[in-house]
Amino acid sequence: MGDLAGTNVERLTSQHFWDQMDQVPVESLASIECAIVRRVLTRLALPVDTLLFDATKFFTFIASTNARPTLAARGRSKQKRDDLRQVGVALLCSRHGDLPLWHQVYGGQVADATCVVDVLPAVRQRLVDLHLDVEGMTIAYDKGNVSRGNQAMAEGRACTTSRA
Repeated sequence: MGDLAGTNVERLTSQHFWDQMDQVPVESLASIECAIVRRVLTRLALPVDTLLFDATKFFTFIASTNARPTLAARGRSKQKRDDLRQVGVALLCSRHGDLPLWHQVYGGQVADATCVVDVLPAVRQRLVDLHLDVEGMTIAYDKGNVSRGNQAMAEGRACTTSRA
């Protein structure tokens, strides 16, 4: 095969991708993501007055005997695939341009509504790191994340309710 943008196309395999990803320290991913998002926001001048948040899980075909993945776990599956391990992902996007601003993966055994409590501080920190007006924006999320405690956290109020 020929070259594609100076790259040997035969090397574009999933194994080569994973070999390269092992070179990037996991702890560096958040700062890399933030730097890319900051640059895109600056170049595209996208308004970020309204953001969209969702947390969901998807099933995988990771073998139950494979102990290496620590996030993949059994939990309530919307797809009725309780026989498979799943992984959750929380995502925050801009309404304009659908630009992902932040993401976090979480364990498949964690309920989506519970995940919100854990990720809101990280979402807020990302918005601050992007130098955005946190107080002047709206974050829309689906009804699966609605609870008195989650709403109080989203509004920045102290919350005395506990989660089970």
